[in-house]
Amino acid sequence: MGKKSGASIDAALQNLQSVMGLLPEEERKHTFLTDLQRAINVLSELRDAIARIPTRERIASEGILEGLKRIGDFLRTFEAGSTRGRGRSQTKLVDESKIAGFVEQLRQLPEAELRACVQKTKLGKAEWRAAVEHVGGYTTTKDTIATLKQRLIQEIINRRTHEGILGSARP
Repeated sequence: MGKKSGASIDAALQNLQSVMGLLPEEERKHTFLTDLQRAINVLSELRDAIARIPTRERIASEGILEGLKRIGDFLRTFEAGSTRGRGRSQTKLVDESKIAGFVEQLRQLPEAELRACVQKTKLGKAEWRAAVEHVGGYTTTKDTIATLKQRLIQEIINRRTHEGILGSARP
């Protein structure tokens, strides 16, 4: 019995040694755990993203479709040619070539004549806005015609001055 049990102990020790040889080194184990944690993080983010996706039931229960319809109806009031309020058109088409020609004429005038010409010219608010935008100025919907006229004059003068400074700085 002694010989047989000794052989089985030797076999068990050999098996343990071969299992020990299969174990990873510390660095490899650390790399494996780091990679595994990264995969877990990505899967966790994916799970959270999927959880945030709205469902048909939630959309219906919160009345979102009806709200989107109301928003769409409201935005359609701003489409070209539509009217709001007292029957006035919200967007007026402006003849861009007319505005470009007008602005070019203004650019050729000395400052005093430029101011006089702008003040005596009768255009609608949409045309004045287009003229200011043509020279690179900004406009807001609340701008008055007087504000737009002043802004146009100032933009033309500023650009003229800027071009003069750049022109004199060139060799």
